Amino acid sequence: MTKSLLERFINQYGRYPTEVDPDYLEMLRMTKFQISDVPRYKPAKCGNCGSSRADDGRRYLDFQLEIDWYGTFYLCGFCVEEAARRLGLFNAYNETIEALTVKIAELTKLDTEGPELVDQVLKSLDEFREFYGKLLAHQQSDSESDSGGSSDLVSEPTATKSVSDEPKPRITKPAPKSGSKNIPSITELTSPRL
Repeated sequence: MTKSLLERFINQYGRYPTEVDPDYLEMLRMTKFQISDVPRYKPAKCGNCGSSRADDGRRYLDFQLEIDWYGTFYLCGFCVEEAARRLGLFNAYNETIEALTVKIAELTKLDTEGPELVDQVLKSLDEFREFYGKLLAHQQSDSESDSGGSSDLVSEPTATKSVSDEPKPRITKPAPKSGSKNIPSITELTSPRL
């Protein structure tokens, strides 16, 4: 949110300015700069590089500062940009641009590799379907005939269960209607049955 010059002065100094207040006049003078396509007043050139060209896209910054025995002081846009680069004013933007360039390169790589990845996934899915189909056919042929039909899948021999490996049926008592009267005690559970 842009504040007016008066609001900025009041925020900075905590008072209203007067007509001859040197702080306000300085602040007023500091905000007066203009940008023009060509330097208008003598010496009509950049105070740093001496250029007065307008055909190469440069513009001129006029601080409305007139120096005795020289004239109006201008800076061209190229010199202002060079000074800003040397002061490091573009470093944060350059870092952001580099990070975005890396991100764009990663996305471009994924975009170009995307069809290959889709093809690989579809190929793997087809291989899985083929394997699963063979597995189902093998199980169906085993269930239909115990002779072990021919299949290209390698099957391990199944272990035969002995009678002792089968779980024994569990004896349960009918549930009583009143609380815990029929719950056996530890003594009853641990004593040998006759």
